[in-house]
Amino acid sequence: MFREMFRDRDVVGANGVGGRPAYLGRRAPEEDARRYLAGYPDLTRVFPDLRANEKFYRNQIPCQPDGDLIDNVHERWSQGDVPLLDKLVGFANWLFPIREVDRNSSSDPLQMCEIEALRAEPAAVERVLRSYELFMKMHGIDLDRTTGQLSTTNPQLAETICFESGPCPVVRVLKSIGEFGFEHFQIQFCRFCAEHLSANPTVLSCLVSEWIHFCRTDEDTRVGLLQLCGGPGDVAVTTEREAKRYRDGYPDLNRVFPNLRANQLFYLNLMRSRPDGDLIDNIHTEWRGKFGLLEEHHGYIQWLFPIREVGMNSESDPLQLCEVETLLKPENIVATRNRLIASYELMLDFYGMRLVDRASGQLARATHRKQRSCYENLNYSSHNYLRITRILKCLGEFGLDFLQVPFCEFCIDECFVKRALPNIAQSLMRFWIPVCQNERERRRLLDLCRQSSSCCHAS
Repeated sequence: MFREMFRDRDVVGANGVGGRPAYLGRRAPEEDARRYLAGYPDLTRVFPDLRANEKFYRNQIPCQPDGDLIDNVHERWSQGDVPLLDKLVGFANWLFPIREVDRNSSSDPLQMCEIEALRAEPAAVERVLRSYELFMKMHGIDLDRTTGQLSTTNPQLAETICFESGPCPVVRVLKSIGEFGFEHFQIQFCRFCAEHLSANPTVLSCLVSEWIHFCRTDEDTRVGLLQLCGGPGDVAVTTEREAKRYRDGYPDLNRVFPNLRANQLFYLNLMRSRPDGDLIDNIHTEWRGKFGLLEEHHGYIQWLFPIREVGMNSESDPLQLCEVETLLKPENIVATRNRLIASYELMLDFYGMRLVDRASGQLARATHRKQRSCYENLNYSSHNYLRITRILKCLGEFGLDFLQVPFCEFCIDECFVKRALPNIAQSLMRFWIPVCQNERERRRLLDLCRQSSSCCHAS
């Protein structure tokens, strides 16, 4: 309901171009992965006349715009044709076609009839394999065509594979090779990255939040790959153990990356968030009240509320202690905390709440006309519960932990007493209250939950 009422035209295209479906922008990674693994159950329309991908992979037509036949592209790519590599942003949709509409209006989404035809043609399958091989080679990675196993003698070059701004985003490549029957290559790719490249936090973030989840395999294999990355099997759930890890200052995080300064630069208003973001001061002023944007854009929350854990946005970095120290220096602390509180107020407004007093953290319901719709969205859009856990953790990282308890107190009242937000109860008790830094207050809040819940059921 909320998405339909508050969908922003600048986020989601309203109409297609040239009779094609509209491009719907970036989905949440977990939603995108489920849709891909399920075979796109929502794609009920068939376009049997769209055969451009099939003809391209049969070496019958050149890719567009300003492209060439696939065999020529492969030959030039293998020889390190630099001008060609610069054009790969447009070529990626042709070399790695998928069943989704993309930004290149000169290409078409892959059709099931094309997949069936190309998988039955050995020369076409060979070309798919060649595209994947050259993509890996571009990043200094060698492919064993028989097993799909990967190796490298240049790990630094291999780490560049995670740059989403590069010619071929990895998610597209993984989706495409899966469509053509190379699912085992997806697993080998993720295993290689976990074993050889996960010391790079950006690669690790991509692996945990995106790449592994697009492997067409059984759930046990995906969980095993996640554990190989050093993370828990269910990376989306903050358990009591994870909450204690946060409260204790992440004692297991002994690796330091002093060159990661993106969060610091963002909070100094010197760097834009990614993807499709802006400077923090602009987000505070121009995004406020754009509820469709705040609901559907999944790349800003990691920037507004950085924490020391790998998140779902592969274009953001985990917060570094050196960044916290810099941002809390005397010359920066006032601006940093003002911006963080402004970020907090932006999200509270989106959730239908407002900060009454910055000093005490007292909250009340928002006064704008969409307040009730905001509550309805919060009640039924559970991915916002993960966002709130992140928000509370971030406040603690920057010495604003006094705001954690008033937030939980307000939610207890709205959930159990006024019954306006009944669906947040589990997240409130299991995830939000446990990350509050003050132990005495945590116990008091949990007792208040139990008392309020008992009164609620009694009435």
